[in-house]
Amino acid sequence: MRNAVVWGAAWGAAAFVTILGLRTIGVMVPASITWVDALGMAIRFGVVGGIAGAGFASVVRFIYRGRRIDDISAVRFAIGGALVAGIGVPLLMETLSVLTGGGITPWSLIRTDTIFSALFGGVVAGGTIKLAQLARSREVEDDDALSPAGSAPELGAGAGAQAGVEQRDRQSVR
Repeated sequence: MRNAVVWGAAWGAAAFVTILGLRTIGVMVPASITWVDALGMAIRFGVVGGIAGAGFASVVRFIYRGRRIDDISAVRFAIGGALVAGIGVPLLMETLSVLTGGGITPWSLIRTDTIFSALFGGVVAGGTIKLAQLARSREVEDDDALSPAGSAPELGAGAGAQAGVEQRDRQSVR
């Protein structure tokens, strides 16, 4: 659920900025679109991003089970996010269209959505893993600063606490 929320918020923000940016330079978005219209579209994109994030979290849980965050390539993770979003979003759109009686949607109507979904999925996936790796490295640095190398932690915690820190450092992706 947390991944879905992060993806939804990131996709919504990215969509809002992208829509206003494209409108400003006069590409793909008509000048008649106001910031309120862009906000409405961004909210919808955020909802789809949340669904894509939940799907990506499921894929990550299956593929990266038991691997450490530090061992995951950000580039491969981003490519995975782009693939899941670029394939999953059009499939979701087509499925919902068929289920609601609209039939198959022509590719020409969802091509741009597919491209932006893959782009946003890749950027958000790559960004989240890099942030997680950065947070993990800072956490390890903080532990090292508090406990000098080769010595037990202060306050008489002894070797048991040091073993607990080492065990946490080997913790894998859940």
